[in-house]
Amino acid sequence: MNRDGDSYPILSCRCLVFACVAHHNSQRRSNKEVHVTSETKSFQKPDGAASVSSVAVAIPAYNEADGIAGFLSDMDAVLGACSDKHWFVTVNDASTDDTAQVLDTLGPQLVGELIVMTNDVNSGHGPTVINAYRRALETDAEWILQVDGDGQFEAEDIELLFRHAEAGQPSLPASGRFASTRGTAAL
Repeated sequence: MNRDGDSYPILSCRCLVFACVAHHNSQRRSNKEVHVTSETKSFQKPDGAASVSSVAVAIPAYNEADGIAGFLSDMDAVLGACSDKHWFVTVNDASTDDTAQVLDTLGPQLVGELIVMTNDVNSGHGPTVINAYRRALETDAEWILQVDGDGQFEAEDIELLFRHAEAGQPSLPASGRFASTRGTAAL
């Protein structure tokens, strides 16, 4: 319940916030030329890898034209191997670069369905994430993941999250951009 005594709706999906994993991907791919032909990393599903029925990925994006195609292509390869169906729900937060054009070009190249929404005005990260979550929930996917559109992590780590979650550990995986050996708390 919230502080006003209203109860929250029960979700029938599993939700993971996958903002960034331990290794920071500092070598973002560039699609400076808008003819989006990113080299997708191949993903070989390991023996014993987790498989899920459906995944929707909620992705806020602001001025991500330089790397979003490579990032989504990598995620598409992993999710294509680990799920029966997947969606990328991308909310373009009124980007001033070629993010919209890159997404339009990329959509038909993906195995998963790319759903693009565009904010009329820049709303900021928080409201854009909430809009992406709301639309992702409408897919009725078994799993909802949230990642930012800037390629800060390795897409292959999504399979590891599925594997740990399917094993029941932990119930809410979360990570941060900066790794620290001090002050780490278990969730």
